[in-house]
Amino acid sequence: MVPDFCGADDLSRIHNASMQIIEANGFPIHCEDTLATIKGCGVKVEGNRAFFTGQQVMEWVAKAPSEFTVYARNPQWNMTIGGDHVNCAPAFGSAFIKEVDGTLRDACMADYIKLVKLFHQCDSFKMNGGILVQPSDVDASCAMSVELLTTALYSDKCFLSGAGGREESENQMELLKILFSESSLKEKTRVVAVMNVNSPMQFDKSQLETLTVFAENGQAVGINGGVSAGNSGPITLAGSIALGNAEVLVGVAISQMICEGAKVLYGLPAAQAVDMKTGGTAIGGPETSLGTRYGARLAKAYGLPCRSCGSPTDAKSVYGAQNGYESAFLMFNNFEAKSNLIVHAAGVMDSYMSTSLEKCIIDFEIIRMCERYARGIDLTEKGFSLDVINRVGAGGLFLTDPHTFQNCRNEHFTPDLGFRGADLPDAEAVFQKRVGEKLEKMLAEYTQPDVDRDVIDAMRAFLVSKGYTVPELV
Repeated sequence: MVPDFCGADDLSRIHNASMQIIEANGFPIHCEDTLATIKGCGVKVEGNRAFFTGQQVMEWVAKAPSEFTVYARNPQWNMTIGGDHVNCAPAFGSAFIKEVDGTLRDACMADYIKLVKLFHQCDSFKMNGGILVQPSDVDASCAMSVELLTTALYSDKCFLSGAGGREESENQMELLKILFSESSLKEKTRVVAVMNVNSPMQFDKSQLETLTVFAENGQAVGINGGVSAGNSGPITLAGSIALGNAEVLVGVAISQMICEGAKVLYGLPAAQAVDMKTGGTAIGGPETSLGTRYGARLAKAYGLPCRSCGSPTDAKSVYGAQNGYESAFLMFNNFEAKSNLIVHAAGVMDSYMSTSLEKCIIDFEIIRMCERYARGIDLTEKGFSLDVINRVGAGGLFLTDPHTFQNCRNEHFTPDLGFRGADLPDAEAVFQKRVGEKLEKMLAEYTQPDVDRDVIDAMRAFLVSKGYTVPELV
């Protein structure tokens, strides 16, 4: 199956380059079960390498659904993923907490719970949980299961998760069956996991095991290319996008070989560039937005839902200008690209290394601005307000017209953090104070959603029965 790119020559060039990459290279598959499945579907296998043809890949890609729903415990937060639907997902993966004074410290479970509460409070997010941070006081072997349990206790939104291998993924499925029942889990997708290709062109065992367990249980996985331009991919962005596209397409094809109709998302083909001065990640640069733009366009051409990377920054300072302009630029481009699931949508800085609660608050404001922009303008008769224009007439004043009074609170964007009007000599201090006050207010006003404590206790007992130490916090 060759997609119809509708005359989009740039997408056709990327697609053709990706097909050449696929057909010229074997993809190491570091999971014997997956390798056997691939071989059983007629793919040539030599050792641990699978040699796909472009036709094979595209025939299997065509079997993936173009749209699906993720169901929350509270139906208010159900998500449609696919088409032009844009959904935000929370911070993901950082090991450290960034304090406002620049201090880095190990994240802990108390931080995780605060973040769950913050994302529960923000209406821009229908999804919660996952690796909001990596708590240093939780055993890594069961961290994702403990995080799922914690999220179920403090939020009733859809679940995000990571790729922890077979045992951890099966444990999460068991927890979801306790929470929703086994039959309900099969019928309704409740969680989206995030997996990455081990670029260039390798598939890690733990990632493939996660893909298998989630697919077999009717849950969704975002398959992300792991390409960094100049490190795990060529320094040219076109080459890295073509390589990442090849990786993601092979990953989607594998998902359908494992379980035809499995719900998957096309991930960012080239996640970022590499800073050639330091060799470090350059997530905040425009290259990430270009990867988002072309990734989303490719996904839509292939008929696949897509996931992308929200507003992380390379900045070290929470309140510095770099944090603001990099985060806003990346998030705006996600909305422009109509990315279906924007992971890292708030809180992540230091090139993924840390998460800041204060940055979450700033990013919430950026997202609200993007949401207002995405709504566009009302071009109906009501929106043109011709009756008002004619009533006020030439030389009149709209400021005091009743129509202005009736609509002044909802027509224009009103910032929670920024300020307008008279000059303030201590404007930066006022801004920081507003961020701190909003953070405190959101945490203070948090109300725990209804949850059956017996069910939570049963989930906790399951993990204890597996020999895991579950923090008393949950």
